[in-house]
Amino acid sequence: MAKLQLLGCYMTRSILANIESRRSIVTDIQVVFFVHIFQIAMEELFPDRGRLDGHIVGLDHPIVTRKRHRRRRPRRRKPS
Repeated sequence: MAKLQLLGCYMTRSILANIESRRSIVTDIQVVFFVHIFQIAMEELFPDRGRLDGHIVGLDHPIVTRKRHRRRRPRRRKPS
């Protein structure tokens, strides 16, 4: 992170954590800085198109959501 800041890329620990956990997108400028810092080709940061099958890349377990109760009434707003 210090190398990124020395090169002029504004990066904090929380920004980097959000990028790593895929909660935030990476800008094109940040990609260029990552390529420079890690000394790799830009193609190495992105998966092959052959691996993209409509699923989230890197997610090995299914996403489980809560089921809605079928008889549950919608919440009422409290009168002001």
